[in-house]
Amino acid sequence: MKKTFLIIDIGTTTIASKMIDAAGIQPPRQFSMRNSQRKYGADVITRARAAMMGKAAQLQQLMLDDIARCIAEYGTAPTDLMIAGNPVMMCLLHGVDVSPLVNNPFDAQHVNYPLESEILGYPARSLPYLSAFFGGDALASLCCAQTLQTAAKAPFLMIDFGTNCEIAFYDGSEMICSSAAAGPVFEGGHISCGTAAMPGAVDRVTLQAGDLRFTTISAAPPIGICGSGLVDLIAALVKLNIIDTSGKMALDYYFAPGLSLTPKDVREFQVGKAAVCAAIETLCKNTRPQTVYLCGKMGENLSVENAVAIGMLPAWIQTCSVMPITDSVLQGALLYDAQKEILQSCRAVSLDGNADFDDLFIDCMGF
Repeated sequence: MKKTFLIIDIGTTTIASKMIDAAGIQPPRQFSMRNSQRKYGADVITRARAAMMGKAAQLQQLMLDDIARCIAEYGTAPTDLMIAGNPVMMCLLHGVDVSPLVNNPFDAQHVNYPLESEILGYPARSLPYLSAFFGGDALASLCCAQTLQTAAKAPFLMIDFGTNCEIAFYDGSEMICSSAAAGPVFEGGHISCGTAAMPGAVDRVTLQAGDLRFTTISAAPPIGICGSGLVDLIAALVKLNIIDTSGKMALDYYFAPGLSLTPKDVREFQVGKAAVCAAIETLCKNTRPQTVYLCGKMGENLSVENAVAIGMLPAWIQTCSVMPITDSVLQGALLYDAQKEILQSCRAVSLDGNADFDDLFIDCMGF
């Protein structure tokens, strides 16, 4: 029987999918959509608490409905599903108690969702997690990054931008994995005119002769701004002194027809970008990577120059080889079987209560 795999990346904000014909006869096809669970909260903590307050069945059904919609979009049924996501998303999908993941001490040891199951009548395989804050989606991205490594012992850094920004650092002898609670700003959440990376999202902003110019995904009319565009916009406004080094902005700034950035938006972004930069500096305290892999939709389109200019990425990253990876989760899920040992070689490190991280977080807040 001909095998057709539907790989699904269940993100907190966006669900991405890819249909692959195992025989290679049909070209791969892709479809993405917003995660319908957003009505119960923009971040995993809020959503997990909703589940704990009696909404678990509703959250599970929303996810099943989203998966059904993904399947319907292709017009042909797959033979198998392969699913990756952060631990909270995967527990909600499988109807598993999420409370150990969001309550101190954030212990995922006793959280066991099935790795082999049946979903909507299809055989389904779910990628495992490393810790409460480093899930199967991040492992898939890490598999992708590790495959691209040409020098066996060369230090490298992987950053998977999202609501829960996962970071993995190989220092030449050990793989350390962690995450930064960036919040949903990189995917348009908590931003007044924010949107996911979809047609009409402002994804690029440039400063030309003192004037702002922007582009949108698919050249569609602007509907909002996504993560990569937000980085560019804030970098431009800092350069124009409209945003000062502390993050203060006096008035709303209109950058496209009907779209404006507010002072509150800037503050929301500051928290996210400070968490990412502080996490990177904490993990790379003693060794610098040679290569940096950027994952997630934002990572694929990020201006590293602008991210450094506003303190979202450390300045030393510009001395590294920086490589964006397209669809890292969807690619990496298929690579997992060949790299299963990666799960045993990683050491999970929580930044919660880490003194170095806490100090750096404050230092990284400014522009």
